[in-house]
Amino acid sequence: MRTSCDRFKLSLLAILFAVSARAQYFQEYIPKEKKKPTYLSFGFSLPLRTHLDHDARINDNRWLPDGIFTKFGAGLNVNRWFTSGLHTGTDYRISEKLVTIPVYLNLRFAPKINEMTRISLQSGYGYAFAVGHGDLMGDYKKLSLGLEDDQSALSVFIEYSEYGFSRDNTGHIRSISLGFGLFIF
Repeated sequence: MRTSCDRFKLSLLAILFAVSARAQYFQEYIPKEKKKPTYLSFGFSLPLRTHLDHDARINDNRWLPDGIFTKFGAGLNVNRWFTSGLHTGTDYRISEKLVTIPVYLNLRFAPKINEMTRISLQSGYGYAFAVGHGDLMGDYKKLSLGLEDDQSALSVFIEYSEYGFSRDNTGHIRSISLGFGLFIF
């Protein structure tokens, strides 16, 4: 009889330890996911044939797709609402018969406008090089406005870009493009 009583006491003691061990659970000891201060950015856009340069000698079919722009960048972020980084890409313009490679510093502000959406404002300034056109190069400026999903970081944007050179000596090449982007935080 003594052994069954000892087993009962031992079982009761094990249950008591299990309950008290559960009481020692503290939320702050659970490892938290660390936020990375870095990001990667990818973008794809279609420039529209807008001819903001009125002196340019180009066919006047306006608002048609006029090439393809791709962008890639990496940098630092602060709580996903401010980013700063170095970006590059390729810009192909059909009407200008021109491929350029811009390299620029990109600043992005993306405050939340509701629970699931951010409004994104990006500006960039740097230098652009024309591929296959000798020493055709100059400054590069861009301004972008878009909407971004807060969960997936996918965005839709409209972008204005300007190059400090042109092929027909008008001084600048300007474009308006519509595109999609992705930020990986």
